[in-house]
Amino acid sequence: KSSEELVVDIKGDVSDLLRKLDTAVDKTEDAGDKMSGAFKKTGGAISSATKGMGSFAVAAGVAATAMVGFSKVMDHINSKVGLDRLADRTRVGIKEFQKLSFAARSIGVDAETLADGMKDLSVKITDASLGAQAYEDALNAVGLKSKELIKLSPEEQFLAFADAIAASSKEMGDFAADEINDSMFQMIPLLRQGSEGFKNLGEKAEEAGAILSESDLNELKEAQAAALALETAWDGVMNKLTMIVS
Repeated sequence: KSSEELVVDIKGDVSDLLRKLDTAVDKTEDAGDKMSGAFKKTGGAISSATKGMGSFAVAAGVAATAMVGFSKVMDHINSKVGLDRLADRTRVGIKEFQKLSFAARSIGVDAETLADGMKDLSVKITDASLGAQAYEDALNAVGLKSKELIKLSPEEQFLAFADAIAASSKEMGDFAADEINDSMFQMIPLLRQGSEGFKNLGEKAEEAGAILSESDLNELKEAQAAALALETAWDGVMNKLTMIVS
């Protein structure tokens, strides 16, 4: 036998393997189509990575470049879809949350940390309005009152807090942010720029095309689901192949 030949001793019926292989190829094509479509609309910088994902390359597992590209695509998709989850958690619209997240990233703060700070701020404003004096004192230290903040949306509360930090002394601003939680304290450099700092950076993100619409995100969710189906299908192929050659 030549060194280029691969000889496998196949045992048992291969019909199920062939069915799984057909399914996996279909899932590969479907995932590739959905990813390409999603990135065409969203303008993802790595949309071209899906072009190298031919069915044979994925099936054979030998196209290292294609698989690296696939990994980058999935990281991008998962990151964007994750923002939608965090926006729901903070009760902020997805478009506005993306803008705030972009601003937070300018100082090295990720979206998870931003969401944690915003969520705890809303919770502690509510607690203060119900009589939690320690939280009321923290808000009062930067000129805020829970009875006024409680009427605002979570996004408005956060931006009002940023304006209050910007207008306060370093000592009082640090104290108030730390009383909310460590996530909020990590954002002190940006909070000191007030709501305008967040808004200006958010506008730059939108101008650069980095802010996705609801429909864009829905396409990314479809691409994510297709990729999961692809992975599951190929796991089935490899499991069956392992069984019949062992």
